Amino acid sequence: MFKKPEGITPEKLAAALTSQKKTEPEPAPKVQGPNLINAAVWAYGQWSSYQKQLDEQERRLLDLAYQNKGWFTQTEAVRLLGRSAPSIVDRLKEAGILEEMQGKHGQPVYVVPQFLPPSLTCQYCQAVYDLGEVQTCRQCGAVLNS
Repeated sequence: MFKKPEGITPEKLAAALTSQKKTEPEPAPKVQGPNLINAAVWAYGQWSSYQKQLDEQERRLLDLAYQNKGWFTQTEAVRLLGRSAPSIVDRLKEAGILEEMQGKHGQPVYVVPQFLPPSLTCQYCQAVYDLGEVQTCRQCGAVLNS
């Protein structure tokens, strides 16, 4: 009628412990650390080489401006740097190094004010002369003050 509830007996516990297979511990999961470090090193190397390339292109563009006494055209920039010229020019404009002006025929001309030679401007007719070139204006005859 009523069954006696079966519980844990010392015999059953001993039998269960002896019948268990001894399992080896699970191997630790492969650590991704070295791979992530290698990936980070590679990414930094790519980024720094890209930055060096940009710095080199900016330097070449500024060298061009220095050779032309502070001026260069868009055509000269493209001839020197190729397709990347507009982006480099934009970066230098954003940094405040370049200023863009319109040329005689409407083409963009870029100026690096730091490379412009010192000059005098006539107060009356706005003619511009190099420093030490003349002492009186050739257009209106006014005395140029340095």
